[in-house]
Amino acid sequence: MGLLPEHICGHDIDEVFAYPTTQFARIRDARLGLFKYILTFGIILYVGIYQLWMNGGYLAESTVTGTTRFTLQQPTKNACSPDDVGCKNEFGSIYNLSYCEQSALPYDGDKLPCEFYENIGAQVIHSDSIIIVTRQKVMEQELVCDAAIAATRPDGTCPFIFNSTSETSAYTVDAEKFTILVDHSMVADQFPDIQGTSSKLDGTLLSQHSDHLCKEFDGMTEPRGGYRTHSAPCYILPNQTATGLDYFSLDVLLRAAGTSLDAINYAGQTYRETGMLIQLRITYANFRNWHGSGPIFYYYEPHVVKHSTYKAYDSVYSGPATDYRSGRTLIDKHGVQLISIQGGSVRKFDFLNLLIVLTTSLTLLAVATVVTDFTALYLLPDKHHYNNYKYTDTPDFSDLREQEAREREAAEAEAAGMSNPLLEDDDAGVDERKSGDPGDQAGLRMTAPPPPPPPEPPKSWLFGRFSGGGDEDDAEEAMKVR
Repeated sequence: MGLLPEHICGHDIDEVFAYPTTQFARIRDARLGLFKYILTFGIILYVGIYQLWMNGGYLAESTVTGTTRFTLQQPTKNACSPDDVGCKNEFGSIYNLSYCEQSALPYDGDKLPCEFYENIGAQVIHSDSIIIVTRQKVMEQELVCDAAIAATRPDGTCPFIFNSTSETSAYTVDAEKFTILVDHSMVADQFPDIQGTSSKLDGTLLSQHSDHLCKEFDGMTEPRGGYRTHSAPCYILPNQTATGLDYFSLDVLLRAAGTSLDAINYAGQTYRETGMLIQLRITYANFRNWHGSGPIFYYYEPHVVKHSTYKAYDSVYSGPATDYRSGRTLIDKHGVQLISIQGGSVRKFDFLNLLIVLTTSLTLLAVATVVTDFTALYLLPDKHHYNNYKYTDTPDFSDLREQEAREREAAEAEAAGMSNPLLEDDDAGVDERKSGDPGDQAGLRMTAPPPPPPPEPPKSWLFGRFSGGGDEDDAEEAMKVR
């Protein structure tokens, strides 16, 4: 054995430290072959069609950010601009508006007097949102206490600063008919070269709930492409200005979100009275399944925050310059706050992404082989036959080396005995003369007996039948023993 012991802990050291290696066996069984080919074909379809073609696995993806600007406009004849000379408003009659106190029509909420407002009086604009005022309470107030007056009081403070002298509340006439212009832009975070503005891009509005809206505006099933549908959800085209900017009436946005100003919010009060919060989500994309990347498009998706309200205060001081705080008008505004939330993602070709998908496919192909092997060795009825062909134990190489050493020694001894026949004859004659045996006078040469034949290696069915180690009968007998 040389440097290594023959046994360790009572076990053959060659068995303990046996080296397992890969053996390729061609198993001629159509069931296994078809199973493996079906798995491989399915993996190729999954990677090639689903991952690469349908989902664009070869494309890198980037989130987007952007900015939004809102403006408001009262309803006008033929959607003309109020700045144009001769542009007329197009409000409805207060007698036909059920929420107006001037109307005799029934109303589920609280009726209030109605007042006409232009966009200036019915909007509050912030950086990323706009408020469309639906109800205003105007309070006329006078200053009743300031620091000079507090200094004359024993406690030196003001329990009241202003006192209201009058209050009036009114709804905005046709608030839902006001139109909201949306001007927005975007840029990809990881790909700064991918950017755009709403005036140059194509967009739609998603209607989640209103079938009537889908029918009225010929809705589509997809924001880009698709086919026409009159059932929600659908995507409808926005109105556009001459410069390509989108605008919607508040009524369309509310219907797309599945509500209206006259829907009850809480405690019998309508959204017209309490106000509400609408999130206008703007989602950008440039990828469509099966079509790959292309021009950027977007869609609006309005969501009403349930039981939300909104109010804001505005004040106008009316006192003289020397004492401007002596009087003021305080306006309590309730309305719809429309806030934009921009998101989505855009894609572009990336070789690294393609390489990752292809590498993943190679791993899946290896998994197909593992699954096939497991099925053959543990699940199918012929698993013991498959196991015999796949796993084969070699002879003990320590014993094999010892056997080869004995064969070499025997061969060397035989070669040494046959190396000089003349010397052997002389030695034999000397021996014969010394022995004086009359029976050995024939002059025959004595030779060494032949070495014993080397022991045969252990026979097995595999070694006997396929390695030439035995004949057919030995192989059959070995098979019976196994």
